[in-house]
Amino acid sequence: MPGKLDWLDVSDLYLHPLPDSVPVAEIKTISVKGLLENVEEETERLFQACKNQGVFLLDLTDHDVGKKYLTEMVETVRIATHIFQSHTLEEKRTYPTRARVGIMDKGYIAEEITPEGDVKSHEVLNIPNYELFTPGAPPLALPPWLSPHESLFRNVLVSGNRIAHAILGSLESQLKMPEGTLTSAHRLEDPSNDFLRLVRHPGFGAREEGERVSFHAHRDLSSLGLLLAPLPGLQVEHPSEPGVFKWVKPEPGTIVVNVGEGLQLLTNGVLKGVLHRVVRVPGDLTAVDRVSALVVVRAKGDMPMLPLPSPLVPRLSEEQKKRLVETSDEWAANKLRALTAIRAKEGKMLPRELAFVYREEGMPVPVGI
Repeated sequence: MPGKLDWLDVSDLYLHPLPDSVPVAEIKTISVKGLLENVEEETERLFQACKNQGVFLLDLTDHDVGKKYLTEMVETVRIATHIFQSHTLEEKRTYPTRARVGIMDKGYIAEEITPEGDVKSHEVLNIPNYELFTPGAPPLALPPWLSPHESLFRNVLVSGNRIAHAILGSLESQLKMPEGTLTSAHRLEDPSNDFLRLVRHPGFGAREEGERVSFHAHRDLSSLGLLLAPLPGLQVEHPSEPGVFKWVKPEPGTIVVNVGEGLQLLTNGVLKGVLHRVVRVPGDLTAVDRVSALVVVRAKGDMPMLPLPSPLVPRLSEEQKKRLVETSDEWAANKLRALTAIRAKEGKMLPRELAFVYREEGMPVPVGI
C-alpha cells in the first residue's frame, strides 16, 4: 500500500509521524477487498490476527466499499477537529448524555477540567445508532452546532456496519459457525448501544519528555472497534508479554480494528479482546491535539453473552455454568459498575464515574460533575 493516497488527500491529518525511537507493535494488515470477496487466505489471516493479538490494520484502499468508508471517516475527523476547537465547553455540554447506567452511546463528555475551563484529559462526542436506525425510536435531537453533520454521521455508521459485517462474516466462516451467527447479532437496526465516537486528547501546548497515559488501559465492552486515528498515541499490549505496551503506527489508508471483550465472550476465549491505552507521545508531539473517530459495534442488547455454536469454541466449564447469564446490555452495565467500584477504591474516579454513582443511587448529579 502506498504511503500517500493518490485518490484522497490526507496530508492535513498525517502531519506528525511516530518517532523512530519508540517500540512499534507488529500488527497484521488485512485487505478489506479480501474479506468482502471472501478470499480464503485473507480470512485465515484475519482469524489468526483476532486469535493471537486481537487487533489489526484494515487496508481500505483496495475496494470501493473501503474507499467510501475511509473518505467518510477522514471527513469526520476533520469535522470533529473543527467542532472541538470552535465551541466552548458550555456549548458542547448542551448535548447531554443519557440519564441512565450503561454504555455511554450519546452526548458530550469531558474528563478532568482545569480551573481555567480547559479539558485536561480527553473529551468525546457520542452519536448513537439507536435514534438513527431503530424502528420506533425517537428522532435524534442534535444541538444546532452538531445537527448539520447528521447525514455524514449516519453514513459513517452505515458504512462501518457493512465493514464490521465483512469482518464478522469472515470470522463466522473460519469458526465454522452457521452463516449469520455473528452478523445477525450485529444488525444496524437492532438496539445495541452502537455509536460513533469523536475523541480529542488535547496537547499540553508545550514539549514534554516522558510518556503520560491520557486514557487508561482497557478492553472495549464491544465486539469490534473501528478506529481512524491519524496521529500517534494508541498503544496495545504485547500478546506474549503482559504489561508491555507498544505503539501502533498510523498508516494512511488504514483503520485500526480492535477485538472487544464481547467477541471474546461469544467465542469463549478463542478470539482475544486486546488491552490498549492512549499515551501522549513524548517530545514535540506532546503539544499536539490528537483527534480520532471510532465506530463501536456491539451485539444486540437482548443477546445472551454465551459461547456461540462452533466446533472450535470450547464448551462452558462447570464453573462458567454457575454464573448468571447476562444479556449484552446487562453485561456491559455490570462491567461498568465493577470498574467504577475498583476505581473508587483506588481513589481514581473521574467526574463521569462520580455521576455514574449518583445515578445508581437515584440521587441528583451535583452541578459541575
